[in-house]
Amino acid sequence: MNQELRLEVYGKNFALVHEAQLQTSAVPRVGEYVALPAAVQAWVQNMTHALVHEVEWLLDGAALVPVVRCHATDHTTSSNRLLRLEEQGWLQPRN
Repeated sequence: MNQELRLEVYGKNFALVHEAQLQTSAVPRVGEYVALPAAVQAWVQNMTHALVHEVEWLLDGAALVPVVRCHATDHTTSSNRLLRLEEQGWLQPRN
């Protein structure tokens, strides 16, 4: 079943560069990548992906709407994902 999802894409300087409302049955999780369309890539120095760093649920009337926030990145390797989330403060560092 499809639901509304709000996607926010931020650039390297943490400025909001793109917002979209989508109908989807999937909600990306923190640490997953979202492929960016060409129109959005132009706003983020031609970076092709965005790393999800936060998923927040917004109560909108009688529905919960996921708000997915992600930052444009040119890194899509899984070995970099955990380190990047820790460095940005989106996950607690491991001891």
